[in-house]
Amino acid sequence: MDQPIAYKSFNHLRPALFAALAAAALLVAACGDRAAEPEVAPAEQAASPQTVPAGAVVTVPVTVYVTVPVTIPVPVTVEAAAPVVEPAPTTEAPASEPAADTGTTPITTAPAATAPVTASAPVTLSVPATTSAATTTTAAAGTPTVAPTRTPLPPATERPTGAFAAWWEGDPALQEALGLARSVEPAAVQLAYQPFERGMMVWRADDQRIYALLADGTWESYDDSFREGDVERDGSISAPSQLLLQPVRGFGKIWRDDRTLQSRIGWGTDEESPAQGVIQFFDNGFILRINARTFAVYDVGDGNRWTERPN
Repeated sequence: MDQPIAYKSFNHLRPALFAALAAAALLVAACGDRAAEPEVAPAEQAASPQTVPAGAVVTVPVTVYVTVPVTIPVPVTVEAAAPVVEPAPTTEAPASEPAADTGTTPITTAPAATAPVTASAPVTLSVPATTSAATTTTAAAGTPTVAPTRTPLPPATERPTGAFAAWWEGDPALQEALGLARSVEPAAVQLAYQPFERGMMVWRADDQRIYALLADGTWESYDDSFREGDVERDGSISAPSQLLLQPVRGFGKIWRDDRTLQSRIGWGTDEESPAQGVIQFFDNGFILRINARTFAVYDVGDGNRWTERPN
């Protein structure tokens, strides 16, 4: 066999197979002859080639190894490894010298525990603000007193009409003192009223306050702290004259507790009496009608002032 067998494809193997069959026939014939002949040295055997008769059929088992490249797509699932987070390095605090005995127990603060963080995002911490509807004040006796919550008045944008319009329109000084009205028309209000030697006291049901209108043209206001069951009058206090009276209930409580007010306003000249009044609010105060009298009560730069409408 002069040329090697090329394993390129199966079709190319056909000539090689036939050539291999022919060679196998030669080997069979040679094997038969060698059974009767003496053993020939390998060199001599290689030098004497055997011839197979033409047309002879020789069957030779041949094992042929064919390498065929085959590509088979195989789905592969790759599981991503979880990121490895190295813990933050910790530094061991050096041992501290024992502190001298000062008579106090040292406080040891343990370092805050830290946890590894793989990702960080900005975090906003919000602290809800705490508000209270009423302001708490402390009375002289130490008992907390909650101030009543009042409804805010509307903004003053109106020129007054009705009962107080003529007075306001005809008095430029009053306009400047009161400002514009917060409502066009006045409104009814429940009152209590008592005249004194040097002024008067007025209780308003709408805001539960007592106003002391003093003869010097100033005024003071107080929360009405009187409650049913409180002492109405002090029996140890006697009026200097039978024509003068000790005020009672809410008026009396303020009058007895505030000695400065007591000396400024004097004694009552008549009993306390209820009244149905009319009130209109302005930017800097209010106008109030009690029975047949009308008062303007306001707060200006030099303090609390009041004036009575002339008849």
